[in-house]
Amino acid sequence: MRESHIAVLIIFLGTLAASLYFYPQLPDMMPSHWNWAGEVDGHLPKLWGAFLVPLVIAAVTGLLLLIPKIDPLKRNLEEFRSYYDGFIVLLAAFMGGVHFQIMLWAVGVEISPNSTFPVVSLSCVLFPAYSVLLIVISAILAAVFPVIYSYFEYRKEKSVRR
Repeated sequence: MRESHIAVLIIFLGTLAASLYFYPQLPDMMPSHWNWAGEVDGHLPKLWGAFLVPLVIAAVTGLLLLIPKIDPLKRNLEEFRSYYDGFIVLLAAFMGGVHFQIMLWAVGVEISPNSTFPVVSLSCVLFPAYSVLLIVISAILAAVFPVIYSYFEYRKEKSVRR
């Protein structure tokens, strides 16, 4: 098993664990879509809201991992296989980060996605040669940092309420 497969498995299991952990605290209707102002404008039933993203991660990464096995030009893929595997891991990590944000939002932790976009836009104008790299790094940070920060804020609020 490749390292990338293990990484994707860990991400999938992490999202599944988060769903199971937060499930008892989730509302009956979970937020599933936000408008440009960061306001919730779409909902899903609790079961789908909690487990849809882990299922999508499993399905999409499973399909992307299957493609090299059925590709008639396997030799061509091997030339850039590390990049392909890296893309799969980044995609799974991004979806995992979004999932954690959804879980935290659903249990009452406020997260603003609008705070990260102005920095990315300005950076791409100032450093156009690195714009793709900046966007990828920013997407990862935008998914991971608010989750970690919000979780600690949530724990702090929860301990104060007790």
